[in-house]
Amino acid sequence: MVGLVIPHRRPPASADPELQGTSGQIINATGDLAPNTWNAGLNLLTARAFMGSSVQSAFAFFLGGQTPNNLASDTTELVVW
Repeated sequence: MVGLVIPHRRPPASADPELQGTSGQIINATGDLAPNTWNAGLNLLTARAFMGSSVQSAFAFFLGGQTPNNLASDTTELVVW
């Protein structure tokens, strides 16, 4: 297997890790969301962006991603929802 090295580029400021989920704005009577908004209702203990996630029953797992202290975190967070 040959390794591939990809130079790291810091994401734009708008993509910095966050602790709290935000909800997108509904823009019409059919319930469409405004462009570039996401509905989220889970709050994390560690601010993170670009993480992996998995849901099993009522358990949501958030894996790795970028945190305020690490460009590539090796932590996992569990949230029950």
